[in-house]
Amino acid sequence: MKRCVLIGWCAVGLTLSCIGGQQLTQLLLQHVTFDIPPWLSSAVKSTMQTAYSNFEPDALDIQDACILLLSITSSLCIAIIFASVSVAVRLRYFAK
Repeated sequence: MKRCVLIGWCAVGLTLSCIGGQQLTQLLLQHVTFDIPPWLSSAVKSTMQTAYSNFEPDALDIQDACILLLSITSSLCIAIIFASVSVAVRLRYFAK
């Protein structure tokens, strides 16, 4: 029984982190304007050129890659918050 509960809890956590990360990314993109830092732009450009030797990324390619990084980062932040709350609730209410 504990294994089924753990698998279910992990599935719920993964789903919530993906959905929450996408919603947080959309919220940040709609309400916060920012410029891509030059160090991040050059890192993304050099990574793209390393992965694809004949490819010269333009500004939109770099922007899309940075939005993907923002989405991944926000999903990880939501997952860390969910895991922390889950551990706190488990220790508080289900510890014997």
